[in-house]
Amino acid sequence: MVLRTAEDIICDREKGANQLAQDAVESVLHMPEDIDGYLEKLVKGRPTMAPLINLANHIYLSMEEGKDVIQEAEEFRKRLVHSRVEAAKNMYGIIKGKQVLTLSYSSTVKASLERLSRVSILESRPLMEGRKLASELRTSGVDVELWTDAAMKRALQEVDAVVVGADAFTTTHFVNKIGTAPLALCSDELGTPFFVVSDTTKLLPKGVSLTHHEEHPASEVWKGADEGISVRNPYFESVPLDNVLLVTERGTENVEPPELAVELEGLLLKE
Repeated sequence: MVLRTAEDIICDREKGANQLAQDAVESVLHMPEDIDGYLEKLVKGRPTMAPLINLANHIYLSMEEGKDVIQEAEEFRKRLVHSRVEAAKNMYGIIKGKQVLTLSYSSTVKASLERLSRVSILESRPLMEGRKLASELRTSGVDVELWTDAAMKRALQEVDAVVVGADAFTTTHFVNKIGTAPLALCSDELGTPFFVVSDTTKLLPKGVSLTHHEEHPASEVWKGADEGISVRNPYFESVPLDNVLLVTERGTENVEPPELAVELEGLLLKE
């Protein structure tokens, strides 16, 4: 077993939020003497990854209540696995038999779509996560159409619904890969149902705002751009939950965010 440092998880741009949280739990279970420092680094380093925030919050709340931290971390790990599976099952029950469009890569979205007969996917530039999802769904026997991001409105005209994931959500907004907001607007214009599938480990604690202002290397977009050309490469954006349906392991019912641990207030409740 290879335990991952906080720095390693912070720099990981391949795995999704749920997978990174599972890696973090594994490390917490095997380094109980340095839990505080480890969790603080994660929260500061990946503020868009709600499962990491909720892992830290869950453990700090356990400390405040005098519970066994290792046992609580193990329970959180089980929840990470179970809730994602159940959320995907609920989403599949809604879209079964439909032609669906999605973007980016999410393990929960993948689990929701892999039993469909046909799926349309946007590339999700600049890292092309859509290609990864396309390859994996094709391996599962799904027929796939891959579209450029700029063709999203055209792609929407050939599907019955949109399904995307979320790195984090509150009771009013969710954060997902850049391109999700215009996709939601186009879907609303065309009257195409728009679904967000996410488990509640991505529901931020009460009072915590969504953070999505991550800028990444310009070289991912245009390597060797001429001097004087400023290349912007944001990864995430916040999208209102208006006119979209959120699906979790609890189905489509409203979910209540957890309380925020005192230990995290100084890190997460900023002006």
